[in-house]
Amino acid sequence: MAEPPSHALTGRTILQIIPELHAGGAERTTVDIAAGLAAVGARALVATEGGRLIGELQAKGGVWLPFPAAAKNPLAMIGNIRKLSRLCAAEHVELIHARSRAPAWVALAAARAMKLPFVTTYHGSYAGASSVKVLYNSVMARGDVVIANSHYTADLISRMHPFARSRVRVVHRGTDFSTYQPALVEPERIGALRAAWGIEPEQRVVLLAGRLTGWKGQRVLIEAARLMKQRGATEDVVFVLAGDAQGRNDYVRECAASATAPTCLPPFWRLRSRPSRQPSRKPSGALQWKRRLWAFRSWSRTSARCPKPCWPHRNACPASGPDGACRRETPRLWRRR
Repeated sequence: MAEPPSHALTGRTILQIIPELHAGGAERTTVDIAAGLAAVGARALVATEGGRLIGELQAKGGVWLPFPAAAKNPLAMIGNIRKLSRLCAAEHVELIHARSRAPAWVALAAARAMKLPFVTTYHGSYAGASSVKVLYNSVMARGDVVIANSHYTADLISRMHPFARSRVRVVHRGTDFSTYQPALVEPERIGALRAAWGIEPEQRVVLLAGRLTGWKGQRVLIEAARLMKQRGATEDVVFVLAGDAQGRNDYVRECAASATAPTCLPPFWRLRSRPSRQPSRKPSGALQWKRRLWAFRSWSRTSARCPKPCWPHRNACPASGPDGACRRETPRLWRRR
């Protein structure tokens, strides 16, 4: 019997580059694409500084290449062009896919120097109307193929960067609904989370999950909760905003002030955020403030298992666990208290 034909990407090496793999649509898509590439037999490389999605990336077959992709200093970016070129040569990369502006400029220069195909994904609108800002944003329209995540984004690209109109392709984001099956969530897990958040078993939860930014509608939910309270419909309801602040401390304070106003919301409001796990960064004053007000879980520097994949062994570290993280004891790393 003849073997079925292999996928066109089987055996190919594709590199995606993104600043970090924390929360966000671009980060989630990076992991999803890496999983799809690995599923058809391609090598799915991701050049990034790190993030809490690294374990999931590796568990789904992707390969993490530690790279200073978040650098925005022009001199650092120039140095990164050579670093990325050497990395592509060493890994036999056949296509570079950029998902953010600063690393996209580095990737564009490296791709042109290496004569590699260059793809970009335009994940949404970018702020800035000045000519300098438009030029900076234009790198996302300079790919040999420019992927837009919606027709709205495609129209925006065509208006702002007419030279790219013929190369724009719309690819809508997908969602794996199997991840959200209620049957997959054990009652013990629900109970533990309710206890951690101080929510009683009989209370109902209204959850808004998303980055803490005005785009995600936290103000709308706060106003809706105020109207519900006026109608007496919030006696057994807990409102939860769950997401990353990503440095938007003023917005967090605004939401906190609105959420705790006696005339606005019911008393069982919770504002939850996950602080960065970057061990090189000290907790900011805003994070300390949030810890006091909202009793966030803290982090401490101590001896613990390495939370990052083992670089010398890539994905084949003999000490790796199911999540792809190295289990060796290493000094002065992060763990939860």
